[in-house]
Amino acid sequence: MLRAENTRLWLLATLTQPTPAREIFNQAKLEGIPVKGLKRAKKRLKVRSVKTGGKQHGWGAQWIWQVPVSK
Repeated sequence: MLRAENTRLWLLATLTQPTPAREIFNQAKLEGIPVKGLKRAKKRLKVRSVKTGGKQHGWGAQWIWQVPVSK
């Protein structure tokens, strides 16, 4: 459980602003965080994925992760 909590805290600290998913995955790999744990933390924290940019059929588009805005 401590490892999962650390992953959630790391993800919150990393997402101080909207960040490309590719960058998040690369940073997590450098920190030794497994992809499965990162995806669980994303779901638990209700992090949003937004597809931006790109042309026809999604070429050049990228996914951006962002923490939901608190009301």
